[in-house]
Amino acid sequence: MIYEHKRGATLDLSGRLTPTEGQSTNFTNWIGKAQIRTLNDEVIATLTFSWLNELTGDLRIRSSSPTNGWPLGVAEVDVKFETPAGDYLYTTTQQIMIVREATRV
Repeated sequence: MIYEHKRGATLDLSGRLTPTEGQSTNFTNWIGKAQIRTLNDEVIATLTFSWLNELTGDLRIRSSSPTNGWPLGVAEVDVKFETPAGDYLYTTTQQIMIVREATRV
């Protein structure tokens, strides 16, 4: 399923990181970074990452700048993590459909 985001609205998404089998479910001191990009690999925005709960893997990504200049169409987002050991892991890439807002007053 593709998430639909209205251009001009604040992008604010939360979710739970699901570890692969044998991986720790404690994400304390893991650092997360996220970007949203066009399908042509152009950066639309760097998103703010935060943990809602490091012990359960609950996370949040959000746009800290206005989205009214974002291009319409399909974009992609994922989160890159750096573990305390210095390893890098990525979430599954998700697609977001950026659509025109109807109300502009």
